[in-house]
Amino acid sequence: MFPFRIPAHQSCVLAWAISHCRIYMDTIQWDAAIRRAFALTLRNLRYQAGISQETLALQAGINRGYMNGMENGRHAPTLVMVSRLLSVLRVTFTEFAVEFERCQRGRKHD
Repeated sequence: MFPFRIPAHQSCVLAWAISHCRIYMDTIQWDAAIRRAFALTLRNLRYQAGISQETLALQAGINRGYMNGMENGRHAPTLVMVSRLLSVLRVTFTEFAVEFERCQRGRKHD
């Protein structure tokens, strides 16, 4: 596997490091998928409410650029921020969760 010889005591450390790198990379991919699903959910709910991105950001007390980043999957909001967004959208956490699950699974809105 390696073009050089690794001492036995270091091979265990190397195996541990490789396995943890894989776990870390899986976590990064999982985080990206969650952000994409959140972004799509937020955009869908905003469209359903008939609110512009700028209006939603203003009423929720969020910077317009940060709002854009959330809808494009670049920013992950806090739970408090999600609560403020849902309040402006007049959506419950349950309704949000249902839409999030649809988006995460790639299903169209029923």
